[in-house]
Amino acid sequence: MTIYVFDTGPFILLFRHYYPKRFPSLWEQFHEMVAKSRVTSTREVYKELEGQGDALSNWCKANRKVFGTPTTE
Repeated sequence: MTIYVFDTGPFILLFRHYYPKRFPSLWEQFHEMVAKSRVTSTREVYKELEGQGDALSNWCKANRKVFGTPTTE
């Protein structure tokens, strides 16, 4: 199983340029990957994104499990 590690950039690109109503299949697949723990990031990325007060910030807060401490695995 492939796991995708996101830095700040991909989250910003996804949320600011690929609107859910315009790209529904992309968002369905993204949400499915998140649910299956195939998307991960770090707590540092969370700190950069969570205080913005926008849709991405709200998503980060609702999906806190995506943002963890890096490991060697």
